[in-house]
This record gives sequence, C-alpha cells and structure tokens, in this order.
Amino acid sequence: MDIYISVCLGIIGSILGSFAVASTWRLRAHQLTDDKADGYKPTKAEKQELNFLKRLATSGKAQDRSHCLHCHRQLSAVDLIPVVSWLALGGRCRTCHQPIGYTEFITELGLGLALAVSYIAWPLPFGSLVGWALFFIWVLLLLCLTIHIVYDAKWLLLLDKITLIIFGLSLIFITLKLVFIDINFSASLISIAASLIILPGLYGVLYALSKGAWIGFGDVKLLIPLAIMLPNWSHALLMLFLANFIGFVVLVPGMVSGKISRTARIPFGPFLIIAWFIVMLWGNGLVQAYLGATFAL
Repeated sequence: MDIYISVCLGIIGSILGSFAVASTWRLRAHQLTDDKADGYKPTKAEKQELNFLKRLATSGKAQDRSHCLHCHRQLSAVDLIPVVSWLALGGRCRTCHQPIGYTEFITELGLGLALAVSYIAWPLPFGSLVGWALFFIWVLLLLCLTIHIVYDAKWLLLLDKITLIIFGLSLIFITLKLVFIDINFSASLISIAASLIILPGLYGVLYALSKGAWIGFGDVKLLIPLAIMLPNWSHALLMLFLANFIGFVVLVPGMVSGKISRTARIPFGPFLIIAWFIVMLWGNGLVQAYLGATFAL
C-alpha cells in the first residue's frame, strides 16, 4: 500500500511540476506588466519577452494555453504528459524540433520524486485527520516552493505573492502542529523564536550590511515561513549549513571552470529551499547522528 501511494503521489507531483513551470511564465508576464505600469523601463530583452508573453495570452481561442517558445505552436495534450512527453520527443518540439530545455523535465521529475519521498520519509504521524491535513499542506507548500525555485533560477527573483501564500500555509501548518501534535507548547514557541533569529535574523543582518550584495531581501522574507515550520532551533543551524554547503558544491565547479564569475548574481533561494526540504524530512536523524559522532569523539 505504501508503494502504491508513493507512486500515485509521484504521478501527482509530476503533474503539479508541469503546472508550476507553466505558472512561472504567467507570473512573469504579470510581473513585467506591473513593473512597467509602476514606471520601470524594461530592457530590450524584457520588452521582447513581454511582447511574446502578451501574444500567447491573447491568441484568440488558444488563450492562456501552453505554446512552444520557438515556433509558438499551441501544444496538444499528447505534448503535455509530464516527463513522458519530454522523453518521447527527445526534449525537442514536435513541429520545429528546437530544444525544449531541461527546466520542464527536471521540475516535473523533481516534484514527483519529492512527493513520493515525502510520503515515505514523513516524520509526523498519519494516524489522524490532522496528520493527513499537515501532509496536504506540505504538498501545497512544495508546489509553491517549486514555483519559487524555477522563477528564481530563471529571473533571480522570489515573488512576494508566492512568499505570502507560503507564509499563510506555514501559519496553518504550525498552528495545527502546535495544537494537536507538539506536547510542550511553550518550548515549541521558544524554538520557533530561536529559528527566526538564526535564519531570517542572520540573513537580514547580512542583507543590511551588504546593501543587498550578498543576499536578496526576497530570501530573507522567504526564510520567515520556512523557519517557523522547523521542528527545532537546532534544525535552523543545520539548514544554514546545508544551504551554504549545497551552494558551494553547485557553484564551485562553475567558478573553477570560468563559467561563473565571482561577481555573477546567483539565485540563492533554490539552495535554501532544498536545504529546508532535507531538514524537514531527515533533520532529526542528521542532528542525532552529528551529536552521536561528537560525543563519540
């Protein structure tokens, strides 16, 4: 039964991954339109991007449907099967044979695996309606965070409207957990306060000191809902370490090869989100393993 549920969640996750990628383009169109209305002057590349997005949004009866970014053909249902269509087409458009890119495939596969693994590694009890409600909120959180990852990776920005949704979901999550699962209410509140100081507090100081050069303010705002959901303040320290370690592993090869310069702007949001995902599911085991190794020495 667990294997069956995991497979079903994997399929649902891949469908949600496809939705997440499509949502980033729609959000991008709204963002550029709002920025332009506020007096921002788009760059030449942004103007071309905005014009293209507007054409897709006003293309007659094909309104708001997915299109090929190269030949602008409206995609049919057979082109939009998560993971399967990308593999069957070899990562290319059926019509113009231009590369589709890896974003769609990685997002669909990644969110599918994330949901399947989440069910297997879920640290909270499933034995009640509250337990399933918490997992359902977790699924919605992963969907929003996936949109953040894709958007930040493409355009170096974490949208406030998505962060606000995450914040609302996090409040529901932590309220249910505090009322129905956590035994020591006061200790949990103290731990949440400590996590807020360690994560958004520390990164907020870095943002202020560097005037946004070291860390973006969007990252600071995102860390608030992520921090309050952590099981313990020690998990905040673990998340801090993992985010920077993952960033180091991903970026250093590019810097050594010269593909990434030291002055390049790097989206840090995906590293924070991946670290948070690991800590939420396996944080207890990782902290206990660290403490056991430390005391053994």
